[in-house]
Amino acid sequence: MRINQQADSITTKLSVAGFTIIEILIIILMLGIFSAIAAPSWLAFINNNNLRISQDRIYWAIRTAQSNAKRDKVEWQASFRQVGNVVQWAVHPANLSGGKTLNDFPTSQFNSLAQSTWYNLPQKIAIDSTKTTLTKVDTNNVKKSSGTISSDTIYRALFNHKGCPLMDIGQECGPGGLGKITLYQPDISLKRKRCAIVSTLLGGMRTAEDTGCN
Repeated sequence: MRINQQADSITTKLSVAGFTIIEILIIILMLGIFSAIAAPSWLAFINNNNLRISQDRIYWAIRTAQSNAKRDKVEWQASFRQVGNVVQWAVHPANLSGGKTLNDFPTSQFNSLAQSTWYNLPQKIAIDSTKTTLTKVDTNNVKKSSGTISSDTIYRALFNHKGCPLMDIGQECGPGGLGKITLYQPDISLKRKRCAIVSTLLGGMRTAEDTGCN
């Protein structure tokens, strides 16, 4: 009798102090179910946030190129390219000195103010080439023929000392140089797009999303 009473006392203390194995398994199962429900929403939030951040960065890059062109009284540009599954951007003078090409710029993982450096946008962000109308150039910064897109294609937003967008180096303000760069994230709807647009001959810019990028 005394042994049974001690056993009952121990069982009572254990049930009060903690959980049984069955209760722990039920809690783990519930956590797994909640995680399975919440994970897609969390990933969608992260992907949409990365797309928004990427739009802000490309818009900032274009604005910076225009500002630098006005400040230095020489042509500056913002350049964008797709390298594998990473989109990179750079802000630099349009005239490449010392026989350099755009491929000679170093790559940095950090977003800083250093010119002539390629910086990465968040992973899995991609350029929608069908909805991007900025001027296409090769690694020598020479304008490509219309419609030509290849692995070395670079999109540029070029500005002169007045802040006007240009299609070619050496132009004055006038027709040409307008366009947009459009981004998407393949893990979310392909209809979900973000873009930065050079929209006026005087260098006016804006951003848009989804159907506004068509």
